[in-house]
Amino acid sequence: MSVSRNREYGGNNLMSSDVPNAKEIVQLLDMVESKSSFESLSQEFRLRFPEPETYFKLTERVVPCQLCSGLSQLLHGSDLLGGASQELRAAYLIYDAFREGRPHENPFLSLFIKLLHPPEQTVLQSATLAKLCSQARWFLSHLLVIPRESSAHQAMLTMTAEEVLAKPLSECEDVCDTSNLQVHLMEKLAELSSVDRIGVSCVVPTLKAGGCPAAPDSPTAQILRRNATVELLTHEAAYRSFAPMFYRIPPPLHVGEETLTWLEPVSDYVDKLKVLMMQRSDCTHLAEFYTALVNMELSLHSMEVVNQLTTATELPAEFIHQYVSNCIATCETIKDRYMQNRLVRLVCVFLSSLIRNRLIDVRELLIEVQAFCIEFSRIKEAASLFRLLKNVD
Repeated sequence: MSVSRNREYGGNNLMSSDVPNAKEIVQLLDMVESKSSFESLSQEFRLRFPEPETYFKLTERVVPCQLCSGLSQLLHGSDLLGGASQELRAAYLIYDAFREGRPHENPFLSLFIKLLHPPEQTVLQSATLAKLCSQARWFLSHLLVIPRESSAHQAMLTMTAEEVLAKPLSECEDVCDTSNLQVHLMEKLAELSSVDRIGVSCVVPTLKAGGCPAAPDSPTAQILRRNATVELLTHEAAYRSFAPMFYRIPPPLHVGEETLTWLEPVSDYVDKLKVLMMQRSDCTHLAEFYTALVNMELSLHSMEVVNQLTTATELPAEFIHQYVSNCIATCETIKDRYMQNRLVRLVCVFLSSLIRNRLIDVRELLIEVQAFCIEFSRIKEAASLFRLLKNVD
């Protein structure tokens, strides 16, 4: 069985309270299978459903009425109806439900346009939409275009679906021009967002090997099809469609003047440490600054800060020894060969600057620095630092 989406003008899916019940669907199928004239069919339609405000009235949002949504599902699911006559009666009932208004105001106008002018579709899509014959398209086009008060229109309503389908093809060639209705439809669709115009049916048809809908005509199959249709159209899920999720990004929280700001510890402000430590040189927590600087991730900025601090103030010898040891240990433990060579060059240039400016006592670090230079002697800066140590000695 197959059902297509219920959104003709991009209306919302039916809510659970709007879904027809089993009794209504059975009555609907009885009328679709009836061989009465269209005029009698219209009278029976309103006799069985005497509350137009419940079944036919449109809201300001142009949400399709529940019964016509069920009829639309029957037309979209060509394996749910038992032939061309039933398809024509279903299309007529949708038209008749909104006969008081102008044709272009019918919320199912897009369905009529697709029935009259089937778009190019894939095998699966074409199998789900009813294919009207020339006689049926002639009848439906005249319903939409000819004024309802005209004698020609009234004469058409005295016919049955079988009589319409039995008309000679030569009498059904003058299909009415519906271009004006198509223009109204395009204007209506243009008012909708792209999300409202997109949707895929939640129910797909059962196809035979040749790509045609599986709709056997045996009595047993007809009973099974009718029962399946009643069960299907009484569930809310049959009227839904898969559509793109519209994500609404939550706006950022308003930051007031007295709102506390959460500070994350980052190393982006390492170049500010020199100014901070110079301003707080008399602070009792200065040792904690030195400890944080020693344990900070080795980088060009951190070495520049230490180099500037050594020229601006007298640093504890223990701090310098720990920092140099940390630099050497970092170079020895890094796994990435490229990053290792880069850090070794930076450390060698840093140590050479401290030694040339006599900012550190090289004798305290001589053995450790010499071992470092020998280990990385393949690097030019390390060899230059080793020669500098020899000259100092």
